[in-house]
Formats: sequence, structure tokens, C-alpha cells
Amino acid sequence: MDKLEEAQHPETTPERLVELARDTTPTVRYGVAQHPDTPASVLDELSRDAYVAVRYGVAQHPDTPASVLDELSRDESSLVRQGVAMNPNTSDSTIVLLTKDSDITTANAARTTFDARNSNTVMWAMGHAY
Repeated sequence: MDKLEEAQHPETTPERLVELARDTTPTVRYGVAQHPDTPASVLDELSRDAYVAVRYGVAQHPDTPASVLDELSRDESSLVRQGVAMNPNTSDSTIVLLTKDSDITTANAARTTFDARNSNTVMWAMGHAY
């Protein structure tokens, strides 16, 4: 099994993911960024990676801490900002800021997230929670 396959394998341990996160190959680090068992500390480290794809993987990860997502919301790459806009851990205040993003796709993604969150809140308040 090569390192990319290992980074994506469901049985790869968090300890091994820590090691793979320091690999020189960006695709391996991207695989680590997408792995469901990647520790939050590694996601934080990878959020500053030089490669957009790695940062995008972190932005999409459902366990990325809100503080890391807040930082990534200011990323130079609109793709990374789109990932932040769609992440369930992104804070409401960051979603609101992203609705005004200069990239229309990012702004639309943030509006969709904002609308979905507010729709669920309204339905819950009316006693019709999903």
C-alpha cells in the first residue's frame, strides 16, 4: 500500500495520520486532510499548507474546529472559502461574512448554508423539527 492509499484507508490510525501529514507529497497530505480520524491538531497544521487542495480538504472536514475554519474563511483561494461556507462547524458569524464574499460561488454557498440553518431553526421553533 502506498502512502496515499494509507492516508485514505479507514483503518489508518490517528498516530499514523500525524506522520503522514508531514509527508512531502501534497496528495498524501490531502488524503490525511480528508480522513475521518485525523486529529484536530493535524487539521489545524494542514490548514496552513502551501497547497490549495490540502487547505480545501481541511475546509471540508466535518471535524475541523470553528477557529480554524474562521481563519480559512480569509484564504486567498475561493475554493477553500467555498469549503468553509459549506462546513457544518463554521460559525454563524463567519457564514454571514462569507455571504458577502467577492467570489459569487462562495457567497452563494454561504447563503445556502445560512438559509438551511435558519430554516431548521424556524421549523424547530414551530415544533416541526426534522
